[in-house]
Amino acid sequence: MDLVIDSTNLTQGQTVRILRITQGWTQADLAAFAGVGVGDVSHLELDRRVRPNAVSAILEALGMET
Repeated sequence: MDLVIDSTNLTQGQTVRILRITQGWTQADLAAFAGVGVGDVSHLELDRRVRPNAVSAILEALGMET
């Protein structure tokens, strides 16, 4: 059974968290793969301010368009 999520009302941070968990990654895994700090991932998932280059790296690591 495939998981279907209506992302219409999700924030960018919520979407990142869902995609990270779907990949089976911890925040540390995603941070390492994206080449950013764990705090960057955490802040993005909480919809807090994150450096634009860190946001781009995280989204790219998840295969999201930037």
